[in-house]
Amino acid sequence: MKINPCKDPTLLSALLDGELSAEQSAAVRRHVDQCPACRQHYDILRQTDAMVRGMPPLTPSEDFDRTFWSKVADHDERRSDRTWLRIQWGRW
Repeated sequence: MKINPCKDPTLLSALLDGELSAEQSAAVRRHVDQCPACRQHYDILRQTDAMVRGMPPLTPSEDFDRTFWSKVADHDERRSDRTWLRIQWGRW
């Protein structure tokens, strides 16, 4: 099996996250060493990962769950209303 991050960029984040086997990691690293586009993409992923890991942890508010699920329900209602409207509009 040929591993090609140019065709499957998710391999670069999988490499960064340690999700690949040793053989796969070596193949992706070899490719990144030889491919300027993939090396640039991998460098950006590494920088982004370092920046995110360096952020302080967030503590959600006490009512986060309630507020979040309320917003999801509101969004679902609005979405289903628009779907109904599109169906009706299509009939006219």
